[in-house]
Amino acid sequence: MIVDKDISNDNSVLDLLNNEDCLVQTAVGFIEILESFKKCIPDIIILDEKIIFDEGFGVISAIRDLAIDKSLSIIVVTENLNSEISEKTIHAGVDELLNKPFDSIELIARIKSVFSLKMYQEQLKIRKETLFDFSNNSQTNEDLYDSKAPLFKVLLVDNNSKNAKAIMDIFEYDDDLSFYLVDTGEKSITMALDSNFDLIIFDTLLPDMNALDAFKRIKRIDIYKQVPVIFVSATHDYNYRVICLEHEVDEFFFKPINPKVFNMKFKFLLKRKIKTDKLLTEYMIAFDYATRDGLTGLYKRNYFMKCLDLEIKKVKRTKMCLSVMMIDVDNFKIINDGVGHLEGDAILRDVGKVISNNIREVDVAARYGGEEFIILLLNTEKLYASIIAQRIQSALSDLSLPSKLLNSIDKLTVSVGIADYPYSSKSPIDLINKADQVLYQAKKTGKNKVCLYDDQLI
Repeated sequence: MIVDKDISNDNSVLDLLNNEDCLVQTAVGFIEILESFKKCIPDIIILDEKIIFDEGFGVISAIRDLAIDKSLSIIVVTENLNSEISEKTIHAGVDELLNKPFDSIELIARIKSVFSLKMYQEQLKIRKETLFDFSNNSQTNEDLYDSKAPLFKVLLVDNNSKNAKAIMDIFEYDDDLSFYLVDTGEKSITMALDSNFDLIIFDTLLPDMNALDAFKRIKRIDIYKQVPVIFVSATHDYNYRVICLEHEVDEFFFKPINPKVFNMKFKFLLKRKIKTDKLLTEYMIAFDYATRDGLTGLYKRNYFMKCLDLEIKKVKRTKMCLSVMMIDVDNFKIINDGVGHLEGDAILRDVGKVISNNIREVDVAARYGGEEFIILLLNTEKLYASIIAQRIQSALSDLSLPSKLLNSIDKLTVSVGIADYPYSSKSPIDLINKADQVLYQAKKTGKNKVCLYDDQLI
């Protein structure tokens, strides 16, 4: 939706957006927005700041309230980024602030960037809500965050120390910012791999590579997909600027930069990142509640089964292999009867920690039920899996048991059954059944053993 007092000014924009397969609505003020929303709520509103000047900053929150549950992105266009009204617009919570007149390609690039971020945020919200419903979690959002203001880490990539100092001086009195300066593109990539930055500023003239190439390589790192990036250029090459914006560089400034506008845009991008990070944090917490066993911290059985199914499909494509290890704590009834369920739970927690500490990050360990555990070992044949099983057994035997148990059990032991795919099984269920069969064999023949399917006892 384009909201402008003089719609005739926007004919070129209307044509441009229609050519980009956008369904465009128009309005001249809040009353028309209200009427239009009764029929269809848009994904993005392009709002001329004259509307804000006439109707006040409350129009932004009022528009969001009208959207109810729908995620709505608001782009405000202004003739003067340096104005007080532009600064207040940023604080009012818009998603993008554009300066008029703008290049048509830049406008499309900005809209696509806003829409991409909007879809990512919506996806996180939907996944979070689904996972919280699934896990019956009642914890409120307020419980999830530390109220202390964070310290933001900013990576500044510039081989001219004078220029770099000029940028850092803009934020001289911001105690919540910490700048890290590097002078080449390669160093910026190395720093990005070694640390987590909240925002990156590139000077476009780097001694070793094109700044856009460095940007692309950093954006391929998962944790940097939503990290905002600002380009600063002494060369007034508008074609290069448009190319960078099309590649979703968040802001592009030509020198000399306006300190006030730079500061405003910088803070705006940080604020946007905070919102996205919060959604991601909520999603990850919801994911943990839905997929993690509350006692041991390992995954739940149903999540394990989904992982196993996906990994077996991958093995079919890659012609590799995997193993499943089933672990049962020996004599656990004696443990519970001897020290009670609370002490028994503490021992299960210790078992979970030992398992986690003795497998790789790519492997998947879950609590299968009661005192039984299951591990998915990727690209691992059963003979190597047996070595990991013995390592887990050894670590568990070193755990200290409550003194009440020492008369009946001198150390903690487990029985283990292992099967692999595709050598000894044909499907996920067949694989688990065969691991379970040899686990039963280990229990039946004396416990504290590792048994391999179709193999001798170890």
